[in-house]
Amino acid sequence: MPVRKRMYRCAPGSAIDIAHAAMASRMSRSPSRKVLAAVERIVRAEAQAAGAPREPEFVRLATFPPTVNDEEPTRRVADA
Repeated sequence: MPVRKRMYRCAPGSAIDIAHAAMASRMSRSPSRKVLAAVERIVRAEAQAAGAPREPEFVRLATFPPTVNDEEPTRRVADA
């Protein structure tokens, strides 16, 4: 699951009031929902532990249905 992050620099003793993280995942069926829920839970807990002034905001840019391969062509390719 690749994660991109931006690093912000600030003067010593100052605080950063915004952070961005992007995550792309490709999973089939329900594990994807469980992973996303776990990531949101962890981010919320970390924000609360850090004393963030507001709740984190989550934006899903795109969702797609899982790819389900046809059995016969998949078997032929695997056997090749």
